[in-house]
Amino acid sequence: MSRRLLSLWALMTVAGSTASACSNTYNDEAFGVLDLPGTPPTQVLPEDGFEGTGRAEYYNLGAVATLQNAFGEPISARVNPMYFFFTPDGKPLLAPVVRETRTRQDFITGGQDVVSIDPKDFCAVQGADPVSCKALNDRQLDRPYSVRFRESLIDVARGSADYQRPIVDVAPTDLTGVRGIYSGVWEIVEVTVPADYTPDAVKHLKTLKKALDEGDFKERRTGKAINCPFIDERTQVSQGVADAATPRPRMEIWYRNKLAFCFLADGWATLGDAAGVRYPANSDAQRLDIFDVARVGAGEGRAQENLLVVPVGKAFVPTRVTIDNPDKITQSRVRVGGQILTSGRPRRTPADPPGYTPIRWLWDINVRGEYKEDSLNDVAKLDQDGQTQPLDPTVAVNLPSRGIKVPCSYKKQPYLEFGLKVEWCGVVRSDDVRPDPSGDPTCTALGLECDKRTCVCDSPPVTYGQRCGVGIARCNEEKDGFSDKGYRCFPRTVGFCYLACDVSKPNMLESQNRGREPKDFVDSRCKELPGYSCFTGLATCLRFCDESILDTESMKQCRAVVDVNVDGMATPKDIGVGQQCQNFGVQICSWPDDYSPRN
Repeated sequence: MSRRLLSLWALMTVAGSTASACSNTYNDEAFGVLDLPGTPPTQVLPEDGFEGTGRAEYYNLGAVATLQNAFGEPISARVNPMYFFFTPDGKPLLAPVVRETRTRQDFITGGQDVVSIDPKDFCAVQGADPVSCKALNDRQLDRPYSVRFRESLIDVARGSADYQRPIVDVAPTDLTGVRGIYSGVWEIVEVTVPADYTPDAVKHLKTLKKALDEGDFKERRTGKAINCPFIDERTQVSQGVADAATPRPRMEIWYRNKLAFCFLADGWATLGDAAGVRYPANSDAQRLDIFDVARVGAGEGRAQENLLVVPVGKAFVPTRVTIDNPDKITQSRVRVGGQILTSGRPRRTPADPPGYTPIRWLWDINVRGEYKEDSLNDVAKLDQDGQTQPLDPTVAVNLPSRGIKVPCSYKKQPYLEFGLKVEWCGVVRSDDVRPDPSGDPTCTALGLECDKRTCVCDSPPVTYGQRCGVGIARCNEEKDGFSDKGYRCFPRTVGFCYLACDVSKPNMLESQNRGREPKDFVDSRCKELPGYSCFTGLATCLRFCDESILDTESMKQCRAVVDVNVDGMATPKDIGVGQQCQNFGVQICSWPDDYSPRN
């Protein structure tokens, strides 16, 4: 679901939950959505690296407050309480995790009469008439994605679509000073409510404490922790491919009467099982400890308290060091992307060893000269005394690991490309000397495809007009009946596949563009389609347009009929169907966030 849709969705849910809880004894008003300080990112992408020579994926979710030793070095991070609500008979009031089909992103929402993230598929109903259900589905596809019909998300155990969002009283604003306790890591505190409680009525810890003090609610600390750092409402965390089966939802929570969001990077197995069933109250034996936690004493005398903490580990990043001038003092330092090194993996079963922590102290690995990518792939091989140094002596970050990417079944095969010897993962088909990575048994079983360059399972390739992005799908770069150069994803992080173009070649029709408006340009690298140009930095054919043209004329300017090879026959198709004129710094025809291709 797009950022714009999520914001609207959240505000509508807040309004609904406020109005429906008026009859409750303990009831808080909602005061909008929490605004996090600073300029938030709009996209968090998984970063590549290694753990024990295995290819891993990580998320950098920002700085955290830590407890430090006598030298000011971070040693542990505080685990703060997050309150989850349960009925008197132990049923969870937390909403189930739901994976959106088109983006593969996970969500846990809350409030009154919660509806499904996905629009209803009328043909998925048992006994549905195939003709009439297809007509209903087609009618829905004619509507914008955000207003398509969605069914209520019913909790079968309770027979209700009303859910309670968890409550916290610590936020990223509590990073420094006397309130420097934010880590994004939370202890599950079970709250049992009366039978007549209206879910999502309580939105503030003060109200909850009052209910607990008066004996109407009961609480129990579990000692079990999850890692769910705050994210801004505009932020999207892209799905990776490592451990894709484990849900990592964007979870709605309450912070002092304001709706907030956190990303459950580590913790679904602590909240529920592999089938998506949420654990009832008093299920500590089933709740998996994904990362290491410990209890420590802090303070002295009456101020002493017993804290639940997460140890701080180290993460290493290769950094190119260059001497800038003859005095051999001034240095330039450039960190190498996609090469994070850590030790310890998230536990996926009770039998897995401990040693994993999502809280990391970043260190540089000093490398000189040319650094060969992937040459440092194991922390155990580092000379940490002379080769490494802390990036910041006092700062740690929440840097969880998604997990380890799965290797392909296929092995690397030698191949000559343009006279150069290369190695690709795949098998050699009888009709082509190039190794073919498609159909790898291991990757196919995971809904992925073998990456011919890295030999690990990656997101599957899709073609023109299909949804693409990090962890969603990658655009097919191979020639087909429509494009000689394959396709490129635009925008690159989350978008759709467009025609690729060869930027190494000139536009042979450039002279015809003199004196023309951009929307009338022609480009030999883009099938000579009117208005299309090959954007050099993107290697993508995009169509210029004019936002000042309104209503139906706006849609007409994005039309582009071209012959497409379908089963060996040239078939005319409008490749601009569904596109709108949008401003990305330049005005181009592109599919809006809520576009869903029909085929």
